Amino acid sequence: MLRRGLSEESCRRFFEETRDRSELGPPFAEATGSISRFFDGRVSRVRDAKLVPADFSQQAELELLVILYGHPHNGNSWRGLKNFESIYHRLKRVLGDRVELIFFGAVNDPQAQMHLATKMYMPWLIADAELGRRARFLADYARSKETQAMVFSRDGAPMLSGNAEDLASTLKFIDELGGLAGLMYPANPKSWKDRQHYFGAIRGMRFTEGTTEPEMIGNPLNAATLREYGVGRIVADLTISESGEVENVSLLPESIVPENLSAALATAIKRSGVFLLAFSKGEAARGIFRYDLSVPPEDIVAEADAAWLSGETMHEVILNDWFRLRPIHVP
Repeated sequence: MLRRGLSEESCRRFFEETRDRSELGPPFAEATGSISRFFDGRVSRVRDAKLVPADFSQQAELELLVILYGHPHNGNSWRGLKNFESIYHRLKRVLGDRVELIFFGAVNDPQAQMHLATKMYMPWLIADAELGRRARFLADYARSKETQAMVFSRDGAPMLSGNAEDLASTLKFIDELGGLAGLMYPANPKSWKDRQHYFGAIRGMRFTEGTTEPEMIGNPLNAATLREYGVGRIVADLTISESGEVENVSLLPESIVPENLSAALATAIKRSGVFLLAFSKGEAARGIFRYDLSVPPEDIVAEADAAWLSGETMHEVILNDWFRLRPIHVP
């Protein structure tokens, strides 16, 4: 459910009951999730048509795990699993280490599993037989010879399920996975109000002593649009009221902004910025947020991936003028 559906009291209770929950391990070697802690030394990657142990020394612990079940003697596995390659690369480009795919044989046949993984040059992780024995519940979800997909949290909570036996079912699962991953993407405006509601409800509990300045939940300015108008960098002090409104935007000299755009940028930030309040000894207070955005060089692929994940590429198209196609005779 969306977090905005929780009352503030429920948000605070949820925070209290999960306060001692372990944080994500910075390196994967320190993973604490009930699934991810089993990974180190038990998963491989395909390199030069061979399986080599996956190196997690530079990788953070994942949050979302997509498990693909397939079988080498099922033609649908070869076709269906191939369809996940584009979504895999797209999710990794946008979410990085927060999400990972792993191939898990549909039956306990390590040799057949290795054959399918290497012949397909799978780009994702490959589970070994030992992982199946340690994380038995993962193996229990596999159905003999069926091509399936499951999404788990790092603690093994199943979140989505589907199959890849045909194109329609594969695309349905991929759409659902994209929607779920999109809500994890911090730049997706669809998640801002939920984050603001939840973290706003618990902010007083977290800062009963001392003070904290405002935090930005959502950045309203799009880098691609700013680049188009010649904006290189925006540095500004934003005054945030006790109710979370942007009262004032003061552009600082470090900004690289065409003079005729200053007022428009200030208006956009005031209108669309989403913030958490400043707090002082448990009470909401006015505060200053230092906004600093450097517009990165153009990266068409990354920007397209981000737009897809946040739903920005889906627009209603109004057709006012129509042509009617006459019947065409086909011998």
